[in-house]
Amino acid sequence: NTILPLLILFLSACVTAKECAQLNIPEIIKEKRLVILGELHGTKEAPAFAGTLVCNLAKGNKKIAFAIEMPASTQAQLQSAFLQNQKISASNEFDALSFWNSSFQDGKRSQAYKDLLMTLWDLRATNESIKLIAIDVDETPNNTGNAREQYMASRLSSFLQEFPDYVVVALVGNLHARKLQGTPWNKAYIPMAFFLRDINFITFDIGYTAGSAWNCNKTACMERPVSRLKPTGVVKLPTIKLSEIDANFDGEYDLNE
Repeated sequence: NTILPLLILFLSACVTAKECAQLNIPEIIKEKRLVILGELHGTKEAPAFAGTLVCNLAKGNKKIAFAIEMPASTQAQLQSAFLQNQKISASNEFDALSFWNSSFQDGKRSQAYKDLLMTLWDLRATNESIKLIAIDVDETPNNTGNAREQYMASRLSSFLQEFPDYVVVALVGNLHARKLQGTPWNKAYIPMAFFLRDINFITFDIGYTAGSAWNCNKTACMERPVSRLKPTGVVKLPTIKLSEIDANFDGEYDLNE
């Protein structure tokens, strides 16, 4: 389940802040308190890109927190794993999360997400101030829609109020990352980012031209093509582009072109 497999070779270079794969980050991002990355769940590249972005922003001992779309009820276990001194202990604790074993195997329950958690753990070797925040609700039939969006927003805003010297990078589904109320299928829907409109944030959608992703619909969870185009196999470095084409986003991060 990948958009462009060879990109992983590039993105895997992000092990510590000193070894970051270089990203050309627009200056406006560095002025924000919150950077939201909207993703298409079920790719390898989006979580890897998020780790690379945190890696770059963390240079110079900048205080960074990473917000992940996992239930807040996992926060204590995530924190325990994140603070382990030994890599094998951290990996084992992350692996033990019940989150991975849900009957709903959407694209967040992936090796790519586990790899992202370990990338963040590795970054603590050079920047101990890095924090990890689980912002989602527990998965029950009633925890959906606007109430879920508002809860996720409240987790972010509460952290930013408690830690005013931190910048947060959040990786969430691109529905949550939309700035405006309403969607093409539900005008009353209020995305997470809309609830955060009083915070100095910037939000990006995922960009790609070819590949596949593991996602779920009403019938099944499986790998599906996300484009009629086939990957060329040519490695191109990810880019961050500012754009006003879609009013819901400030631009996109392109994983291939």
